[in-house]
Amino acid sequence: MKTPFCILYLLLFSVNSNAQIDTLPPTLVCKQQLVINYTGQDCAAEVFASECIESISDNSSDSISLGIRIACSGEGFPENKPFDLGEIENITKFEIWARDQSGNVSTCNSSAVVHSQTAICDPSINLVAQTSDQDGINNTEFLVENIRCNDTTRRYFVTNEEGYYYQFLIRLKFIDEKLRVTPSKNINPLNGVTTYDLVLIQKHILGIQPISNPYQLIAADANMDGNVTMTDIVLLHKLILGIEEKLPHGKSWRFIPYYYQFPNPQNPFLPPIPESIFSPNNFPDYISYCKFTGIKIGDVNFSADPQH
Repeated sequence: MKTPFCILYLLLFSVNSNAQIDTLPPTLVCKQQLVINYTGQDCAAEVFASECIESISDNSSDSISLGIRIACSGEGFPENKPFDLGEIENITKFEIWARDQSGNVSTCNSSAVVHSQTAICDPSINLVAQTSDQDGINNTEFLVENIRCNDTTRRYFVTNEEGYYYQFLIRLKFIDEKLRVTPSKNINPLNGVTTYDLVLIQKHILGIQPISNPYQLIAADANMDGNVTMTDIVLLHKLILGIEEKLPHGKSWRFIPYYYQFPNPQNPFLPPIPESIFSPNNFPDYISYCKFTGIKIGDVNFSADPQH
C-alpha cells in the first residue's frame, strides 16, 4: 500500500520542482541615446552598461548580471566592462545585455553621443581638395560615410576657398568599421573649357602632340569611358555651343586621392581610377588630412577657376 503513496509523492515533488524553474528573461529597456559631456584633460570619462538602461526588472529577486559591448563586435554574453572615450566614436551603438541567475538573457540597443569641450580628446583630420597646381578648390562637397554593423552614417562637408574643411572629427577604433570619403563638385561644367582644349585633344588623337600628363588625359576624357577619342571632342563642342548643359554622368570635376600613384601615367585609366578613400579600419596615424587632387573635366590646359 505504500507504493502508490510513494509514486504520488514523487509526482507532486516533480511538478513542484518544474514549477520553480525560471524560464523568463529579465525585462530590459535601453535608453535610445546617452549624451556624454566631458571637459577633462585626461579623456578618462567612461560609459557603463547601467548608464544605458532606462529600466530593468526580473520575476525573481536574484541579482542580474549586466554586459555591454560595441554593436556587432562579438558574440555571446559580453563583459560588464566600461568603455573609455578613446574607444568610442562620436556616435556609437551599444548592445546592452542582462542575465539572471537562471541564465535567461535579454538584450537591447542604445547609443552614445559624445560632446567634447576640449580638443585634445578629439582625433581629427582635415578634408582637402586642390588642383594639381595646389590651388584650393572651393565648394567641394565631401561625403563621409561611416560603415559598420550593416549600417551607414552619412555626413556632408563643404570646403572653403582654400579647398579645406578643417578639423573633421574622426574615431575609428573598431575592427569592422569602414570609412569612405568621396568628394564631388558638379557645378559650372563649362568652367575652363574652350576651343583650345579641343585642339589639344585633337592633336593628341592624331599623334601630332601626344598628351603625357595623366591629369590632362583624365580631363580630356569627357564621357569618362577610359579613352580619349573624337567622341570627347564632340561632347565638349556641344557644351561650348550650349547644345548640352552638362556632361555625361553629370560631373564637372573628378577627384583622385592625392597619394595615388598611377601604375602607367601614359594610360591613367587602367586600373580604374580611385575616386574615394576607403579605409577598412582607420587612417594611418601619420595622415592628418584627407587630400584629393581635383581635375576639371574638359579643361586640358588647366585654365579653370577652382573658386567657381
